[in-house]
Amino acid sequence: MLQNNNDKSIRAFLACSPSQEVRGQIISLQETFQKQIPSGAVAWVKPEGIHLTLKFLGYISPAQEEDVRYLVAETVKTQGAFHLSAQGAGAFPTLYKPKVIWMGLGGETESLLNLQRNIDLALTAAGFPQEDRPFQGHLTLGRVKKTWANEEIKKCLTLAHGFTGGQFSVDHLSLFKSDLTPNGAIYTTLHIFPLAPTDLREYSPR
Repeated sequence: MLQNNNDKSIRAFLACSPSQEVRGQIISLQETFQKQIPSGAVAWVKPEGIHLTLKFLGYISPAQEEDVRYLVAETVKTQGAFHLSAQGAGAFPTLYKPKVIWMGLGGETESLLNLQRNIDLALTAAGFPQEDRPFQGHLTLGRVKKTWANEEIKKCLTLAHGFTGGQFSVDHLSLFKSDLTPNGAIYTTLHIFPLAPTDLREYSPR
């Protein structure tokens, strides 16, 4: 499936969001990092932009958006809600050459993997590209811009290895639109898909 960036296309992705309480703990850790890592070395994700991304869709047309809504709703209606915990910190690809700073996940991670796998299979059958790398659930905290701060970044992440940010419930999945601006991405919730055994009918955000 080709991804066309035209006037009617949107840049979209499917994701879950941590609770406000857990988000607060994550922001606290992020602020600690910001005090210890030189300014300008990392582009930090804004608090409202901290999500657990399950599938990046790229630019999709209105017709493709409708396909996504239908396929995801059908896929998740039998998927039970589950719990995750925010814990630990690390970097992709490695601590020694960090490009993305992230917080890890614990809890019912097998349920998360099943959810992601089922969504990927359903969308692949509809023509969306299949993920070419193994899924590793995480919450992105920042993207490294300057390599001269790598040593400070490694020290921070090593100290935060045992950090725990609390548990949160994954009881719905959201379709987000991402608008890129000079001041960072702006995310808009387009649709919410409840997981069973919550209300089995899909509903739109108010």
